[in-house]
Amino acid sequence: MGVIESIGGGLRRRAGSAEGSGLLGAIDIGSSNLSCVIARRDGDDGAWKVIGASRRVSAGIQAGRIVDMDAAEATIRACVDAAEQIAGARIRSLIVGFSCGAPQGRMVSLSTRLNGPVVRDEDVSWLLQQGCEQNQRAGRMFIHAIPCNFRIDDSETVRDPRGMFARTLHADIHVIDVKANVLQNLTACIQRCHLDVGRLVIASYASGLGVLSEDEIELGAICIDLGGGSSQISMFFGGALIYIDETHLGSQYITTDIARGIPTQVGQAERLKTLYGDVFNGSADAREMISCAKLGEEEEFEAHQISRASLVNIIRPRLEEIFETVQERLRQSSYYELVGRRIVLTGGGASLTGARELASQIFNTEVRVGMPSWINGLPKAMCGPDSTVVAGLLAHTRQASSTDIIANTGVTSAMKRITSWLRAGSN
Repeated sequence: MGVIESIGGGLRRRAGSAEGSGLLGAIDIGSSNLSCVIARRDGDDGAWKVIGASRRVSAGIQAGRIVDMDAAEATIRACVDAAEQIAGARIRSLIVGFSCGAPQGRMVSLSTRLNGPVVRDEDVSWLLQQGCEQNQRAGRMFIHAIPCNFRIDDSETVRDPRGMFARTLHADIHVIDVKANVLQNLTACIQRCHLDVGRLVIASYASGLGVLSEDEIELGAICIDLGGGSSQISMFFGGALIYIDETHLGSQYITTDIARGIPTQVGQAERLKTLYGDVFNGSADAREMISCAKLGEEEEFEAHQISRASLVNIIRPRLEEIFETVQERLRQSSYYELVGRRIVLTGGGASLTGARELASQIFNTEVRVGMPSWINGLPKAMCGPDSTVVAGLLAHTRQASSTDIIANTGVTSAMKRITSWLRAGSN
């Protein structure tokens, strides 16, 4: 396909934020945790300042999808209510980051003959909308349509075709869709909390936006989000998201391995992973002993005594499997050789000591852990790699990216269809 371009900064400057000047609510529906932030405009640059934030342990959610409507509703309500109390304000709608529904992306190419001598906003929007509608698949609903490449007539790639004289317009579009029924359940759950879904953003996309610099998005980078129930993959190049994928292996599998290997309770296993977990053995790890309750026992005298080295020997094989599975998926993409020299780890699993170093060994390239430190007002407890999705939701809105011009139209249509389904089901 050649060098991929996006419409870039010029288009972003023209497209104002769809959220207006009021408050913005964003929530990341994760398998392990829910994170909600409420932000408002801060300064003339249109940046968001967080005025309320909350995190809750997920309930009723598995691999990012709703498995218990009542439990999930209660968790979402509690998370949003806590953020509202801190902010001292109420919100009516949410930007939602999600990883459920088996998101799939594919590149499509379309051309159209223009009615007038100059490319207009309407020409671009219509062409990109057609990219979604002509590639609609049964049982699936498109969420994003990201323009990656424009050409006018027989010319080379142009970054922003609007205002240019041309007879024909060509676009290469990255269309992303998800399973419709899973999206219905997620939307219905949020609406049961008396909240509207203002926008939907794939978690892998949001995670990249939350930590990658403009240069990384332009020159090429891969974001690997080590979530609880799955690992999300996103590739950026030429200013656009060009590839997504996922594996059904996440950091919760490490916790389960610890719980089974000791054996102990899942809560205790998560604590051991967080406080003592490492990927590499140290010289004293064989002598350092850790206490944890036996499975089904609460008394102190029934505690296990395990060495830290034993804990490392449980953690490392599973994390190696996750990285190797991700690498196998990446190698299946034709873009990997183009952008695979820069990798950023995000998600709760990226906090594990030694994860970055192990990833660098397996991928044989530079790896860093992404932090959403650029957000003003974000609590210190939510400045780690496990908050990159919710940070990316704010970035997605702040940038008013090229996706928004078409994806807002597409998602609005999608949300209308979901609302119709929900109303039909209640009659």
